[in-house]
Amino acid sequence: MFSVDWILKWQYWAAGAAVMVLIWAVEVLRKGDLIWPWPLVPMAVWAVVLVVHTKTRRPAG
Repeated sequence: MFSVDWILKWQYWAAGAAVMVLIWAVEVLRKGDLIWPWPLVPMAVWAVVLVVHTKTRRPAG
């Protein structure tokens, strides 16, 4: 159903998201207070780029 390329791109997104959320969580624990979840912005932008790329990609050949 999904191409290997598509799966790989979303795996990179998930790994990047995990790293950003981990950094955010460490900062929350370090400060002892809940701070604005800044990783949502780059995660959302990256996801939109992936979706647009998927929708506008032309078939090979």
